[in-house]
Amino acid sequence: MNRKKAAVLLLTLLMVLSLVLSACGGGGKKDGRYEYKGDLDEHGWAVEAWIDVKDGKIVDGFFDYVNDEGKKKSEDQDYIDSMLEYSETGTDISEVINYLDNYLKNNTSVDNVNPDAVSGATSTYENFVAAAKDLYKKAGLSD
Repeated sequence: MNRKKAAVLLLTLLMVLSLVLSACGGGGKKDGRYEYKGDLDEHGWAVEAWIDVKDGKIVDGFFDYVNDEGKKKSEDQDYIDSMLEYSETGTDISEVINYLDNYLKNNTSVDNVNPDAVSGATSTYENFVAAAKDLYKKAGLSD
């Protein structure tokens, strides 16, 4: 009787272990489009970002702020001029967004963002990091 219980227990343990290992093996790079959308900020802009993954590599991507009308912050000349006028660092937000957009497409970690490229745009950088980490993780490109 004890041997029978031990055999059933061992079999049950092996089945559970098999299920756990197969669930863990589902990670890794997955082809498809992965999207991120942030909440509207006090000025009516929300971060929108996405990456397309094929054969485990990013083949396209997008990062910008978009308002309810679908207008991109990086193309809103009034906003850009306002930032240039009132920013202590003279930051051209369109250049920062374009840099981060290109960075998103060509990296799988936020560890090497050039600090000079995002100087004066701290909240944009912080929002980018949140979006990029989320996308890279969803796509199985990072932990």
